[in-house]
Amino acid sequence: MAEPVESKSAPPAPDEMPTPEGAPSVIDQSATASVALSAIDEAAMANASLPIIDESATAVIVPLVWVAHPLLRRRVLGALVGLGIMVASLVLGFWTRSLFWGVFSAGVLFLSLETFFLPSRYEAGALELGVQKAFSKVRTPWASFRRVYEDRHGLTLSPYRRRTFIEPYRSTRLLFDGGEATAIKDVVRARCPQAAWLGPGKRGGKETER
Repeated sequence: MAEPVESKSAPPAPDEMPTPEGAPSVIDQSATASVALSAIDEAAMANASLPIIDESATAVIVPLVWVAHPLLRRRVLGALVGLGIMVASLVLGFWTRSLFWGVFSAGVLFLSLETFFLPSRYEAGALELGVQKAFSKVRTPWASFRRVYEDRHGLTLSPYRRRTFIEPYRSTRLLFDGGEATAIKDVVRARCPQAAWLGPGKRGGKETER
């Protein structure tokens, strides 16, 4: 006779299994969730107690940067000026009968108008003013400027409180070309609050209102 087949019952669920003495009981999921929520609440309270940092106080001052190249906006004037330089150099060369003096005069006249023919990059930072030209690069602290002359084309920043014969050679010229005139003047006023500001046509006159 065939032996009777024993029926295999499904294994008991984990929570129905008997727990032997001394063995840890099954972890209660509701207790675990409550512990996690309490930990999150404690972390939130700790973050709330931290001091709030003022972002505006730690913000970095972004420098005002612009590039001036008047030749690109006044090409007709540039052509006339270039023609005048060539004529003057040729006349001087024929008069002196020397090619050297003709080329030398053309180079001197061209360099005297460097800011017109070639681009100039200006960077008005928080502590100093940077001016980069084709053949030079200068960075000057704002505190060194004592007077500011304004005209319709730009600003001239002088390190002297009074006019001197060397002022044109020590001053820094800022062109409005390529930038916003109002923004440039506002930055210079903010960086040089103690400088005397002379308006258009008042190089030897009274200080304009701030």
